[in-house]
Amino acid sequence: MEEIVGSRHVSGVEEFLVKWMGWPLEDATWEVEETLAGCTAAIRAWRRQQEAAREQDAAGDGATRDNGPPAAAVANGPTTRRNRDAGSPGDASKSSS
Repeated sequence: MEEIVGSRHVSGVEEFLVKWMGWPLEDATWEVEETLAGCTAAIRAWRRQQEAAREQDAAGDGATRDNGPPAAAVANGPTTRRNRDAGSPGDASKSSS
């Protein structure tokens, strides 16, 4: 895992858009927190970053922010480690945290 680049809530469950090390952004995948064991520091950092952005918005700087995925990653849809083909980004052989 390289970094978290987005988040969303689906059916009340938070999912994180993960850019995998060595793979392009378009191969980023949506993962639930349980599949990111060992990546708690990255999740905490993402949540802190999002909280800081919300606080800055509340301060009235006029900027709008979105915690959604980059446009290139939207095409991936609801891909997760559980339903992805073997050998694609994020499989067990690629998930070095």
